[in-house]
Amino acid sequence: MHTVVGTPYYVAPEVLKGNYDKTCDIWSLGVILFVFLCGYPPFEGDNNKEIFRNVVKQPLTFDPADWTNISASAKDLVSKMLEKDPSQRISAQQCLEHPWFTSNDIEQNHAGHDPQLLQADKLQVLRRIKNFRQPKRLQIEALTFLVNQVDTSTFDFAKLRNAFRTLDTDNSGTLQLSEIRTAFQELNMSAAEVD
Repeated sequence: MHTVVGTPYYVAPEVLKGNYDKTCDIWSLGVILFVFLCGYPPFEGDNNKEIFRNVVKQPLTFDPADWTNISASAKDLVSKMLEKDPSQRISAQQCLEHPWFTSNDIEQNHAGHDPQLLQADKLQVLRRIKNFRQPKRLQIEALTFLVNQVDTSTFDFAKLRNAFRTLDTDNSGTLQLSEIRTAFQELNMSAAEVD
């Protein structure tokens, strides 16, 4: 828990300082929630160095142009997840118990929770998750992170290449949905499981 690792947009400030624990995962999830609500990460920059500097030093802001129609409850949860001081950051259990997750849209007129905005937040997140299938910056960053986790000294790239070529029955260099379905069906998976 002292190695500086992570994808620039999602890395917690304490990871960059080289001393962290599991609370850094709450930060990363907070970044993902922020992106799902407004469409871009909370701390940006022209290069990794600038992004890292902003993660550590820049205060969290909610641009009114993008956040006016997002509920106070969502902003509160994101703010608590993106608390720069990990000792003050909300826990996973507290996230799950937060009103943004637990609210019944009908009963939340008290404590500043607008039921229409809460419902709109959740629909916005669902839309963004659905659109995540398209190759967007978040998806590219997530895939980059996964690729960077591969131990190249022990990973068998030839085996992976051969598996890909076996699946790529039309030799197009890409896997079509039909090719993936065929491969999974050979594992005796139902159509519902494959989908």
